Amino acid sequence: MDAAGGQHVDILAVTKSFPVQVVAAARQAGLRRVGESYAQELVDKFPAAGQPGHLDDVEVNFIGHLQTNKVRSLVGRVQRVCSVDRPSLIAELAKRMPGTSVLIQVN
Repeated sequence: MDAAGGQHVDILAVTKSFPVQVVAAARQAGLRRVGESYAQELVDKFPAAGQPGHLDDVEVNFIGHLQTNKVRSLVGRVQRVCSVDRPSLIAELAKRMPGTSVLIQVN
């Protein structure tokens, strides 16, 4: 069955407040999707694409509230931004990170 049938499950390991060694252990265990909710912590753990230490085989998701002024720091590090909640953030993501997957928060 496909994802709509409930047979396919993707695990997103939330690694906020855990050291980079835990991310490495999760990766070694086969997890390929991680979530971070603090921009500075994400920047400290995940080098940008093209830099030493970048994890090509890990999808990094930003899962917390994102300030518009922090978008620039996530370029090359994040494949998905969750909880996008305002038009100004959408505009900044489109400008700085075109093609990045986003999940829109609707209240």
